[in-house]
Amino acid sequence: MSQKYLENLNDRLRQMQSADRHVDLTSVLKRELEAASNDEDKSYVYGLLATELQSQGRVQEAEDAIRSRLEIQPNKPDAWISLALHLFHYSQLPQEALSAIDTAIEKANLDGNFVRQSHIERVRIALGAAKYSLVEESLKELLDYEPRYGSLDVALEGEFLSQIPEGKVSREILEKYTKKLSELTP
Repeated sequence: MSQKYLENLNDRLRQMQSADRHVDLTSVLKRELEAASNDEDKSYVYGLLATELQSQGRVQEAEDAIRSRLEIQPNKPDAWISLALHLFHYSQLPQEALSAIDTAIEKANLDGNFVRQSHIERVRIALGAAKYSLVEESLKELLDYEPRYGSLDVALEGEFLSQIPEGKVSREILEKYTKKLSELTP
């Protein structure tokens, strides 16, 4: 992905939004898709387009944009994470979201990027779907995972811990996770 292209695109989008808070960026982003010179740039623009469409409540069009992104780069874990979150939050399809997040985890493990984020989002989706065995499985994975140097990922998160009903996840796992989280948080 060309850094200069991304900086230029982001600057132009910000300028348009500051000039007119109600500007519809979807047409701008669709033109950018036609002008994008490589798959990496197209993938990035599809991600922006999906986010813009979601903000407008255009759920099916947003899903189509995410799926187009996946057609271009099917092995990118962050694209699978986007699909899982979309299916869960916008389409209210928890089983399909769990399937997509499992694919994201698989891709993340192969790619070496977004492993934590995949598991953290799996915990959130599994909590919403009351699939506590998946919550525990992902917490165990997060306890054992150490990101490699330079990998793209998020920090450990814990705001979801209070949403886990008593007795649904091993107390030992929760205590270990809480301890690890406190050790990593300044």
